[in-house]
Amino acid sequence: RAPHLRGHPVIVGGSSMRGVVSSASYEARAMGVHAGQPISQARRICPRAVVLPTSHGVYAEVSRQVMEILGRYTPKLERVSVDEAFLDVSGARRLWGSPTQIGHEIRRTVRAELGLPASVGIAATKLVAKIASSHAKPDGLLLVPQERTVEFLHMLPVGALWGVGPRTRAQLERRGIRTIKQLAEEPESSLVSML
Repeated sequence: RAPHLRGHPVIVGGSSMRGVVSSASYEARAMGVHAGQPISQARRICPRAVVLPTSHGVYAEVSRQVMEILGRYTPKLERVSVDEAFLDVSGARRLWGSPTQIGHEIRRTVRAELGLPASVGIAATKLVAKIASSHAKPDGLLLVPQERTVEFLHMLPVGALWGVGPRTRAQLERRGIRTIKQLAEEPESSLVSML
């Protein structure tokens, strides 16, 4: 709705000094702004940022449009949030091609019809697909072949795991667990007592 702000630091949420950050452009994120942060703190960190109010009705409509596009490629769609979904494309390959071809086609269609970027992560499991999608941002595609899944995961910081938030990450790091590989090597009993 404001293409002239593309490439600039933008904060969405609350008013100019009250409330919390709902989202932020990559330019604002690079300065340390993140979702859930008080707007006042975000403004101190990134004083040049433009603060926009949330527009839930617009988000809901655009989300509906994106999900409609995704549904064209497979009926096996699991919506996760307003801007995220898992697709099982195993039955769509004959019609649309490889998962990578499908991912590129989805990105092209979303861009052409809605003018929006889309990041796609492709993997054998939802967890790894989500992590791959995060690594494909902004506006990219990353395939993690099934046989390279463990290698891909082991090189990542423990905080890349879905569900490992700042508190859990800090707790693990205090015990010297900084990578997913180190986490995988830790005995389950030790993790249970720790967490």
